Amino acid sequence: MKAGMFFLVTAYVLSQFYRAFLAVLSPVLEAEIGAGPEDLAIASGLWFVSFAAMQIPIGWALDSIGPRRTACGLLALGGGGGAVVMALAQTIWVLILARVVAGITSATYTTIYAMVADIYDGPERSAKFGLIAAGFGIGLLLATATLALGVFLARALVKDTRSRRGRRSHNSRQRHL
Repeated sequence: MKAGMFFLVTAYVLSQFYRAFLAVLSPVLEAEIGAGPEDLAIASGLWFVSFAAMQIPIGWALDSIGPRRTACGLLALGGGGGAVVMALAQTIWVLILARVVAGITSATYTTIYAMVADIYDGPERSAKFGLIAAGFGIGLLLATATLALGVFLARALVKDTRSRRGRRSHNSRQRHL
């Protein structure tokens, strides 16, 4: 059960990542697929709509098929599928679709609380809920900080590459003179 909870908490950390990453990637998304602030606002809003819309079906699934199957199905659909769709997004509409699928996956957090409620009682249950909530906040900070560092390093690499091309072009012109 510990491994299962680890993966569920990891999924929720990714949920926090999905909530925040558009803000960090907005300059890159604008440059690569033309996604402006309005497009990203729509994509973020639809993430929250799909997240909220999944609460009732997830509640039904938790009662009908159990938390493990519910979590596995949602993580397979959105965790894998949403990431693939996001990685392949070449248009704003595909980006929006990826955000909707990510919202469905992010709703998986409900299964964590259902499992903890089934396993623990009283103060131990409350302590586990508190630890999970704290871990999610830390996950949000780590995810956005890591992503910001990645964007910073990617920009530095692009700038360095452009600088080298410019030097090669300049040296080439001087040899021809």
